[in-house]
Amino acid sequence: MEEITYPAGAHHWTEEEAKAWRNTELKSTDWIVSVTDHSDRDAYIEYRTQLRNWPDEDSFPFFPPTKP
Repeated sequence: MEEITYPAGAHHWTEEEAKAWRNTELKSTDWIVSVTDHSDRDAYIEYRTQLRNWPDEDSFPFFPPTKP
């Protein structure tokens, strides 16, 4: 069996694990969207967009978007 070598900083996730993590991140940041005066609201809206688009990116499932 060939050993998989991951790039530095990569997460060793399966697609299912990555999607579960992504869904948890989305759920944990739901409340920020409704707080219009949250200091990082715009950054979190962008982060949530990146999370939703991540499975279609070449970086999936090893390099998740970075939380603000």
